[in-house]
Amino acid sequence: MLDSEENGTVLGTSQGIDLVSPVPEYSNRQILNVGLGLERRLTDNLKLLLGYRSDFRFIDDQKFRDKDFVPVVSRWNLHHFTGGGYWESRSFRLNLGLEYAFARERNMQQYVNLNNPSKHLGILANTTNTANVRYDQFRIYLGLTLKFVQPSESKN
Repeated sequence: MLDSEENGTVLGTSQGIDLVSPVPEYSNRQILNVGLGLERRLTDNLKLLLGYRSDFRFIDDQKFRDKDFVPVVSRWNLHHFTGGGYWESRSFRLNLGLEYAFARERNMQQYVNLNNPSKHLGILANTTNTANVRYDQFRIYLGLTLKFVQPSESKN
């Protein structure tokens, strides 16, 4: 059975139950993300860099429908902390950095329910708002910039 409905497209029927594909309703809200950075010269060739940036969620829970598809990470408030530095010589610049990002969310909607599956829809039914998220991410940055024109050779 392929048909369209107001809330989505029916993909088929399984044991008398229509399986509906969700159609996202855009439920974005205004947010303000911030970013701060600090550069500190340690020597003439060596500099230290520190930074913070936010990545707050934009989903408006008042307009959001439970059956809308929204990537999970877009429902989290992320915080990113970075640190590193660079060493510069006449012929190249070497960057090295580390970033740590985290999010903590409680009482989020489950996408599957392994404790109480439905007879017809299995683990996709009977979901609750009891999921907790602990998100931690580390990134390592390494960069090398080669300088082909020396500062004394450039023309103004």
